[in-house]
Amino acid sequence: MTSWFWDASEAVVLAPGISCFEAGKEYAHGGLTLQESLIPSLTVSARQTGTAKTVTLKDLKWAGLRLNVMLADAQGLTIDVRSKVSDAGSSFAVNPSIAAGNGEKTSILVADDDTLGTAAFLVVVNDTDQVIFKHPIVIGES
Repeated sequence: MTSWFWDASEAVVLAPGISCFEAGKEYAHGGLTLQESLIPSLTVSARQTGTAKTVTLKDLKWAGLRLNVMLADAQGLTIDVRSKVSDAGSSFAVNPSIAAGNGEKTSILVADDDTLGTAAFLVVVNDTDQVIFKHPIVIGES
């Protein structure tokens, strides 16, 4: 451990035998490097996906392992019950359901009764599996 040249109150640790400068030799930089001359320029833009869709949960009731939901403005979208919102592989449903008409009941059956009492999410996704709506639920509890 040695003190730093510009501030003696700061300590610097170097490996044995390592040195940046050698006594009696003039420091030579060695030329310009790419890291010193290149400035990255990034352009970030949002993907246009059309109009934003807003889904509203009207009602949610469990009947055993069957979830009955009524949603507004979700017609034709896919409804699922998942442990991870954005992961279709984490679905608890036998099959995700396509949302019924506005205000009509849509039913989703959970596959395994061992999941009763498990925290999950009711999710509504579009045809590209982009999450439009999410709501925390507990399987089997209204």
